[in-house]
Amino acid sequence: MLAVAVLTVVATAVAYAFLTSPSAAPRDVPPHVVASLGNGSLWTDLPLWAWYTPTALSLKGFTSGMDLTTFTYHQGPYAHIRFGWTDATGTAEEIRFHLVAPVDPWGTGASIASGVNGSFEYLPAGGCGDGCISTGVYESSSGPDGIQTIEFLNVRIAYTAVRMAETNNSVDRSWLQVNYTVEPFGTYAGMNLPVANVTAPAPGDLIPASGPMAFNFTRKQAWSVHASVHDFVQPAGGFHHALPRMSFLPGSSSAFSARLVSEFAWDAASDSTVWLGADQGMAFTMLWFFDMRFGTLVSQYG
Repeated sequence: MLAVAVLTVVATAVAYAFLTSPSAAPRDVPPHVVASLGNGSLWTDLPLWAWYTPTALSLKGFTSGMDLTTFTYHQGPYAHIRFGWTDATGTAEEIRFHLVAPVDPWGTGASIASGVNGSFEYLPAGGCGDGCISTGVYESSSGPDGIQTIEFLNVRIAYTAVRMAETNNSVDRSWLQVNYTVEPFGTYAGMNLPVANVTAPAPGDLIPASGPMAFNFTRKQAWSVHASVHDFVQPAGGFHHALPRMSFLPGSSSAFSARLVSEFAWDAASDSTVWLGADQGMAFTMLWFFDMRFGTLVSQYG
């Protein structure tokens, strides 16, 4: 009887210990490189600004032009064009992009800085660090005939592809990460469209900014008309332009491709004004449109 009693007590103690032992803590492993897959580089043109001016009227002294001003304020805002990666195809893995090294983000002149979600930003007026209140850039183009040109930045994108992994709350995740740099090699302007994979605005690229605006200047009257982008209501979603698809060939990894899409909106740090004038007057009607790709004003005579 004694032996049976002892065995009963031991079994009860073991069962109690099993029921009350704490569960294993969740496992967390920070992001880390599992494998290096290779590297490569590619060249592309990044369209920045479209330049459009009204076509010529048969008037003495006719001229038209466009002015562009961009600023970076130390306390914000700052003019910028964001380039984000999207529509990656060619692999079943999740693909993430990471800008490794910004280009002179707080120096003088135009620069490239890190953006959200692996994107990068082009700052036409550069950075404005300690001791700086604001910095700005003024650009202008004018002439007797209307222009349709694009300003673009030629860059080399160098990249290294790695396979990354992490564990969060005992859940394992992995993805293909593209660590990249953007190296500018020159800014180009004044080339007639099409150039840099940009065509002249088609009807589908335009959205009305105004209704018909009538002007009536006497024959001997010198005159000028100015229109700023801030005179009109911008589309709520801003302006976007998709670049051609780019192919990545990172050595041992299967090839994949992705696209850069630019995103821009006019704010207190940026302005564009289109103007026209002549030494003699006439009656005419104008309509204004936004180019939905770049936010530039496009004019048409009614």
